[in-house]
Amino acid sequence: MADVLTSAPPTSLQQRYASRVKARLARPAISVADARDGILDCFLATYYQGVELGLRGLVGVSGGEDEVARITAAMFRRRLKEQGVSFEAPTLAALADVKDALDRELHVGELPPEIRGVHDQVCTLLLAKAEGTIDHHGARSAVAPARPAVPTANTPAPPPEPGVAATLREALARHLEAMARAARAGQPARSLGDDLARARLLIEATEAFPS
Repeated sequence: MADVLTSAPPTSLQQRYASRVKARLARPAISVADARDGILDCFLATYYQGVELGLRGLVGVSGGEDEVARITAAMFRRRLKEQGVSFEAPTLAALADVKDALDRELHVGELPPEIRGVHDQVCTLLLAKAEGTIDHHGARSAVAPARPAVPTANTPAPPPEPGVAATLREALARHLEAMARAARAGQPARSLGDDLARARLLIEATEAFPS
């Protein structure tokens, strides 16, 4: 099979998978199976982000798009079976455990922190949406507590949880501030170029979750 990366750049694949995840999160409610498929898409988008940064060997899977998707789904099936549930009828608890297991198996923890952060947050949002602990506002979603606290006269209402876009923008701001400090401190140009590439990935992730 010809490697799909010779005909479709990783960025276009990232955008396709990110768009599919965004479409699921934009629904008023999603099923556990939707969350399963969304987490699979999230792993694939994360994989291609790693490829774009030259980290193909690190994430531990190679081949064209179909092959990568097949291998990732097979890993999901195997890990779900270990949890005592089927791929066709998973539970949210099993999906959360499988996500953590695949993070370790695919070395997601060794990817740059901004990629890991988006990956973790999107998977968390998918599980929370399927569980029903997400307040839905069109294409925007924010994690809400399972039992909203009722403020009293002496207890101020807690501030709303930041949405995905706000969290990503804050991560981007911190990354750019760190880049500025590194530039002033004389960080090599090649290293600054790597930091700039990561900033572009954060910008693309932010565009996938508009406020």
